[in-house]
Amino acid sequence: MEVRAIFDEISEELRIESEFKLLLELNLTPLTHILDIMHHHMNLLHHSNPSQFDSHLTSIGSHYQTLCSHLTTLYSTPQLSQLQFKFYFILQPHFQSLSYLLILTHFFKHNTLLPYSSLSTLSSIQSHLSSSPNQQPPSPPITQSPTSTESILCIPIEAYLIGICSCINEMTRLGMNRVINGDLEFIKNAIPFASDVYASFQLLNLKNDAIRRKFDAMKYDIRKLEQIQFDLIVRKLLPST
Repeated sequence: MEVRAIFDEISEELRIESEFKLLLELNLTPLTHILDIMHHHMNLLHHSNPSQFDSHLTSIGSHYQTLCSHLTTLYSTPQLSQLQFKFYFILQPHFQSLSYLLILTHFFKHNTLLPYSSLSTLSSIQSHLSSSPNQQPPSPPITQSPTSTESILCIPIEAYLIGICSCINEMTRLGMNRVINGDLEFIKNAIPFASDVYASFQLLNLKNDAIRRKFDAMKYDIRKLEQIQFDLIVRKLLPST
């Protein structure tokens, strides 16, 4: 093959990738917007009294249908299954943000960790969101094309793990603010959950990367939660265990 022909092929590949990047960023814009709105409602949880807490959770759940719609649009982007890992740096913040929001809201409702299987593919996320008790109104099922996107990897496992770490980190700030607003039950539920997550994380063979650094910081987050619990027990606001 002639040198000119080789570079013609490279030029065409670069053109395709450039067009894909622009289309990907365009499809990410509405997803970014809905995630920002959900983060806004999540921040309101910090300063709400116990009677308002559930209403703010319901507000987060009310955006699930729109979130499903935007995810469907995103995963209908041509060539996404082939090129998403090459452009992971664009998708990574959205993956991590989505993981964090869904893991934390799941904890609020069930006091358990959301399984990775609920986030790993587009169809599993759709199923999880549509089964949420706070979703208003129920989300219709995603209509799959002949080249179904249902098995496309949606949330990489690295983003899921970072989402867990972000969730524990947020619990530290949330724990203090929930106590200030009279919600002592949060601390009683958060510490066993965070401790269990930390112990389970130790089973992973983590490299010296972003996940490892997030994990190393987790023990300090748990220590802060335990300090809040200790102060409450000393003041006889919580029973000693």
